[in-house]
Amino acid sequence: MGGTLLEVTRRLEQKIQCHLLYCWFTKLYLSINIVRLDERTGNIFLLADEENIVVVEKIVGQTMKYTI
Repeated sequence: MGGTLLEVTRRLEQKIQCHLLYCWFTKLYLSINIVRLDERTGNIFLLADEENIVVVEKIVGQTMKYTI
């Protein structure tokens, strides 16, 4: 799972954003039920509680996009 320095940095930024979301969900006393990496797209899927779905999309350029 190598890649260029830029790709590695972007994956690290995506993981940090996921960690911040984990903290935010647990602060609200929501259990995190599923964390899944979509290997096709590079997006990370989070299911917190039973109805809170967040997709942290793969970083392209300088922006990170969430779908809630």
